[in-house]
Order: sequence, then structure tokens, then C-alpha cells
Amino acid sequence: MPQELAPKSTKLKRGDIRIRTRADLMAILWRYKTNIHMLTHIYDAPMEGNFCNDGGNAIKLQIVMDYNHHKG
Repeated sequence: MPQELAPKSTKLKRGDIRIRTRADLMAILWRYKTNIHMLTHIYDAPMEGNFCNDGGNAIKLQIVMDYNHHKG
């Protein structure tokens, strides 16, 4: 994982997304209840920023929904 996405160097609010790409790999740091780190080459990069609905709840990324659906 890139150093700029290390837990101590990045302070995120709920719903914040940080992305770093290199060749065909994408590293994602997403804040839900805790920091979620993902590394993928399948998905397109989402935009960086804060993704919360009107109630202040974080909107789940497609990569997270697919992971939750297929785990186990």
C-alpha cells in the first residue's frame, strides 16, 4: 500500500475516499466506521471526496458491496 495512505498519515471523516493508482493497480482508502484499505485491478477508480447521504451515512462503494456479497 502507498505510504500516503498509511493510517497515521491520513485523517478521514466518515465517507471520505482516497485513491492512488499505479499501472493497473488501484489502492483505495475508505472511511466507514474504521479505515478500510483495498487493493484492486478490476474496478474503475471512483472519484475522491466525501460520499455521504443526507442522513450523514457513508455510501458504500461497489467494490465493498461486491466483496460483502461474495465473501465466505
